[in-house]
Amino acid sequence: MDLYRTTKSLIEKYKLRPLKKWGQHFLVDEEVAEYIASLARPRSEYPIIEIGAGLGALTRLLAKYGSTILAVELDKRIIPALVEVIEGTPNIEVVLADFLKLGLVGKFSSIVSNLPYYITSPILFKILELDFEVAVLTLQKEYGYRLVAKPGTENYGRVTVMVNLLAEVRARRIVPPRAFYPRPEVDSIIVELRRRRSKLKDVDLNLLKTVVTGLFTYRRKKVAKALKYFMSKSSLDLNVERVLAEAGIDVEKRVFWLSIEDFIRLTRVIKYTMESYSKKYIL
Repeated sequence: MDLYRTTKSLIEKYKLRPLKKWGQHFLVDEEVAEYIASLARPRSEYPIIEIGAGLGALTRLLAKYGSTILAVELDKRIIPALVEVIEGTPNIEVVLADFLKLGLVGKFSSIVSNLPYYITSPILFKILELDFEVAVLTLQKEYGYRLVAKPGTENYGRVTVMVNLLAEVRARRIVPPRAFYPRPEVDSIIVELRRRRSKLKDVDLNLLKTVVTGLFTYRRKKVAKALKYFMSKSSLDLNVERVLAEAGIDVEKRVFWLSIEDFIRLTRVIKYTMESYSKKYIL
């Protein structure tokens, strides 16, 4: 099958014009599509979610595994073409909706998407709210590098920490612009995410998010100073040096050198200290 010719034919037949505002770039490389589908193959009987089914390049391949496919597509213009591509495939359910507004519940085997570059973070963090086994996502290369960055590197930041707190992330392969129509201006990268099950046990996730976001506002400052700024803006009156000592963090360390484990320990200490102060105040 020539995926490029099929895609062009569907675009002409249904008079579709890829919309820049939605970051529409249709996958036209059959080998890349096969590779993504193989990574996203179902590990259980739970459904697969495809976000942005488009013209069905991945949808029809995923359906071969036999699992129920929830093919979510926002652009109603595309639906007739998508329905043509998946005709005769009973395990595909097309959902015309904005993924960000869907109230999805239950467990999912896989989540697959070529994420629009302009709205990557909102969709990614929405995905991380779901109960899934594996997510295979195609992202802008530079964004993907942020997800797999190590502490102390230029790409390491808030997104790195928050995503890796919730999932194990692996970079799989670079995808050149020619794999899409129309061609994007930059390379893409395929990443694989697997949900973490125990890393955040007994951690206040909301406080953790607040701490990570607050400290990365001052990513190049020493953590002691950054924590003081953060606490002053958060109306927290805690002994910074004591908190860092109990968390086992060097006061001279800079924020972007803090590991994910550092942030977890720091959040636990802040939570414990806040609760201790509160009990003393009540007594």
